[in-house]
Amino acid sequence: MATTARDIAAHYRRVITDEQIRPGERLPTLRATCERFGVANTTAIRAYAMLTAEGLVAAEPRQGYVVLSRPSVVTTGAQRVKRIQRGGPNYSHAETSRDHVAELRSCVDPDICRELEIEPHDEILFRRRTFVQNGRPSTVAVNVIAPRMWAAVPELLRAGRITGENGETWLDWYRERTGQELTQGPEMAAARIASTDELAALAVDAPDGAAVPVLVLRSVWHDDEGPVMVWEDTLRPGMWHVTEGAA
Repeated sequence: MATTARDIAAHYRRVITDEQIRPGERLPTLRATCERFGVANTTAIRAYAMLTAEGLVAAEPRQGYVVLSRPSVVTTGAQRVKRIQRGGPNYSHAETSRDHVAELRSCVDPDICRELEIEPHDEILFRRRTFVQNGRPSTVAVNVIAPRMWAAVPELLRAGRITGENGETWLDWYRERTGQELTQGPEMAAARIASTDELAALAVDAPDGAAVPVLVLRSVWHDDEGPVMVWEDTLRPGMWHVTEGAA
């Protein structure tokens, strides 16, 4: 089957998402793309035009097509994990994290209990951190983790980034120690009113008692024995979530 402009655009979209080409760097020349994919120049031009229309790249005089920074687009936990699994970095360009928390708690949220198939007041591991892009908070990320998972990966009990000396992640450790793969369920989205703590973490200046809506994305992770983790991202007002198929 012949390679289409959509195929080429999808390839570079993934490369940009995984930050194999970072903001400020150039895409391969049109000629190089034609040679790589065995297509005509018009096909490569159409592919680059798609990426330009999506705001991923811009044509610069004498520079070719340059990858743009997207300061208002959030990388969710699900996208972050997929990027890591494809060999990309944990953190996006100009991104860091702060306010790391790792605590054992009694679970009283009925939705979490149902999703993790545990009883009310069972012990869970609560992990939270705030991601910051270009100096501005973008997301509050929360993981609620079942005992089976932190028993296999006790490193999760430490607050802060979790990476081995050779770049291994908690996903790698879980696979090696249990022989099981973690799979992510559908990423569900809903709007709700932000809590006071979330507004503070996201540096949102709102009057006392003001109702500030936020977008929340949640997914449940499973191994062969059942659910082990709920991952939830709360986005700062004004931030955008771009789905995997479009980014």
